[in-house]
Amino acid sequence: KIVQYKGEIYTNEKQLIIQQMDSLVKNNLINTKKYEDYKAKYEFASNESNKYYREAITHYERRLQLNNLDATVYNNLGTCYGFMNVTDSAEMNFKIAIEKSRNCYADALCNMATAYINRGAISWQQNRREEAIKHYQTAIDYCNQTIACKWDTPLAYKYLSIAYNVLGDPEKSRKYFLQGEQIQKNSSAAPSK
Repeated sequence: KIVQYKGEIYTNEKQLIIQQMDSLVKNNLINTKKYEDYKAKYEFASNESNKYYREAITHYERRLQLNNLDATVYNNLGTCYGFMNVTDSAEMNFKIAIEKSRNCYADALCNMATAYINRGAISWQQNRREEAIKHYQTAIDYCNQTIACKWDTPLAYKYLSIAYNVLGDPEKSRKYFLQGEQIQKNSSAAPSK
């Protein structure tokens, strides 16, 4: 999961929180004991959620033993791996979901965009700019496929906005951001069925 805070891109929420906590300690705004308490609570919550993802992975793998043609199971499996930051397994399962789907599968396509946005952010953070640019361009391709499949997927527009912003095209970034916001607003205002 990519987190942006004060112009910096973090590869996950945990990294951001730990850096913020370190800054509070360094600036004497929080004592070390309180920091250790917060950090321990955060670590516990993170490990606890991973436990549930591992259980879900076991469940989905059992379902695949019964029926390995279900694209949704592969997509859900990829999502679990993604939340646990097991990127290669996540991408592999998203790709299989796309291949197994009889029609275009917007969720799996958008999840692949997510994976490449994350890879791009990590490469960018590590000063591997050329690699990051390739990842962002691949994310753009997956976002466009997502929109072609299901035009009202707000997350695809959000990722297009992020990618174009990083690639230095603020006009496209703003355009896609506003489109995504409008779609999100329209979907939340629509009466439920």
